[in-house]
Amino acid sequence: MMNRLITCCFLSLALTADLARAGSFEVVASTAEADATLQDYTLCPAPDGKGQMMVLNFRRDEYFIAVNLTTGELRQHSLAPGQAWAVTTGPDGKVYFGTSLSPGALLLCYDPATDQVTRLAQADGETILAWLAFASDGTLYGGAYPSTSLYRYQDGKLENLGPMAPGQTHNVFGAISAAGKIYSGIGMKEETLIEYDPATKEKRNIWPEVWKTIHAPRVYLAEDGLVYAYPGIENDASKGKALRVNADGSVEEITRREMSRQAMGCYPKSLPAKPALADGSRITEVTRDRIVIAPADGGESRVIPLKYEKNIKPIFGLGVGPDG
Repeated sequence: MMNRLITCCFLSLALTADLARAGSFEVVASTAEADATLQDYTLCPAPDGKGQMMVLNFRRDEYFIAVNLTTGELRQHSLAPGQAWAVTTGPDGKVYFGTSLSPGALLLCYDPATDQVTRLAQADGETILAWLAFASDGTLYGGAYPSTSLYRYQDGKLENLGPMAPGQTHNVFGAISAAGKIYSGIGMKEETLIEYDPATKEKRNIWPEVWKTIHAPRVYLAEDGLVYAYPGIENDASKGKALRVNADGSVEEITRREMSRQAMGCYPKSLPAKPALADGSRITEVTRDRIVIAPADGGESRVIPLKYEKNIKPIFGLGVGPDG
């Protein structure tokens, strides 16, 4: 069977080469722009220090955009051939990205002051750095696919702290409590929520056994400073429920209705669903096409249109038509 497949591949390549040499190709159409897939966003200080910027990354696309929320100025950066997946803002005001695909899982840093992107490190053997979050001491942590490993970046070094759930693949949601414990939402075999204590290196699964499905729990740090998690897919036992990690470290089952009061949403992962800005206004909508900001005084909302260059859909396959 393998020999047949290899023979078919060589025949296909030979046919394509023959057609090209014979000049048989002609341009019959051009491919179209692909709509951007908004993945996540974060806020950071504007370069002039007089406002804030929003940095948006797009999954399945190879760029991110940085938008000045005061002036509406937009900057676009290509990350080809990689894609930004995770994004968060550090205490230094810089924006940190975890990427996916070629050339592997990278940790990147964007400095709004210089408008430059710097490669910091690569997570060897990983395909995706799926989430990133800063602890209160300024240490950066993140979860990876396909090992479920937790990574720590400090003093210019990226360190693998080991798999949080050996035998599984997706460590794709995470948050850090005020007490410094790290919560990784893991799945694709069974739902798992791992609590990891960097001080003791101890970890424990706090996800209720009866709630388990195959998808990873969604994990967030809310505006009240507490960590929340809810099922990626509900079953009969978990329907309408969520977990809350209280300030004393205790884990409490609550209703999704209670969690919704904390302005939680599926996206973005790094911010509450409607984050407040430094001037008291609040972001009420973020899409791939616009940002909507409601002023603190309750007046008319301001809309910032997002205009940027989208990817062109690629041609990735050829075949012989019915006319030969």
